[in-house]
Amino acid sequence: MRATAHYEPGLSFRRYRQYRRDLDADMPVINASILKGRTTIDMKADVYPDEEAEEKSEGKEAFVLGDAVHKAILEPAVFSDPWNYFLKAETKGIDTVKAIQARKLNPDKIVIDSEGKIFERATAIRKAVWGDDHAMRWIAPEGVAKPHTELTGIAPDPDGEFIRKIRIDLCVGIDPETDEMGDYLLDIKTCRAESLFPHRFQYVIRDLGYHVQAAYYLDTDSIIRTGSPDNPRDKYIIVAVESTYPYKVIVYELSKERLDEGRELYKDRLGMLAFAISNNRWEGFQYESPYPI
Repeated sequence: MRATAHYEPGLSFRRYRQYRRDLDADMPVINASILKGRTTIDMKADVYPDEEAEEKSEGKEAFVLGDAVHKAILEPAVFSDPWNYFLKAETKGIDTVKAIQARKLNPDKIVIDSEGKIFERATAIRKAVWGDDHAMRWIAPEGVAKPHTELTGIAPDPDGEFIRKIRIDLCVGIDPETDEMGDYLLDIKTCRAESLFPHRFQYVIRDLGYHVQAAYYLDTDSIIRTGSPDNPRDKYIIVAVESTYPYKVIVYELSKERLDEGRELYKDRLGMLAFAISNNRWEGFQYESPYPI
């Protein structure tokens, strides 16, 4: 599969996770999750993942709920018929082993629990998001027939040491020559109730590296569309929704200051990663002991 800059529509989230194995490229494939790591030893586990451990994570409830929520909100035709589009684990709750087996046999399908609770929660979350005018302004903008959703993007890094990989939840336009271009990328995030409101979500952004992901996505999207990271879209929108009842929704736009901070961090971490790979030197947190706090 080619490693030139392009978008690949229609890939399931699991195929996106495995995409590095399909690329005909000698360079490491770097996604935003890797760059959220604060040290190179953290990054190494994602650059060279343990495939068995990676597969086990796909059977966990947070993974399958997130997968189902994105399908429910962004690809309702896929989500609409669970008998055609879902494989059910045969035990009570989410069963990791059976989830892994099901995904290996049918990587494009979502595994849900035998009691249907994941399906019910994803449906309830969709109802909350679709019923929120603030969210739908961005998810279904007026005058756009159908935004692009669930896009896998690939682009060689401008410095020539990595292949960039991103997963866009939603955008308007991907080809400047044929599409009407929107000025934002959109990301859907589920979160706990205590983290939803602005006084806490600002720390969630920092602690989980959402600003790093945002800047990396905007710049990589720019490379794919224009051949350069210097033409990013103006906005990065996060639709945050509670993962439990009553599924409250708040829409956030990352400020220019947040995006600039995220951009500086991801570029620094790409440099750290390039040094670690070329020298096979992977380090943890560097400090003088004891660390004052």
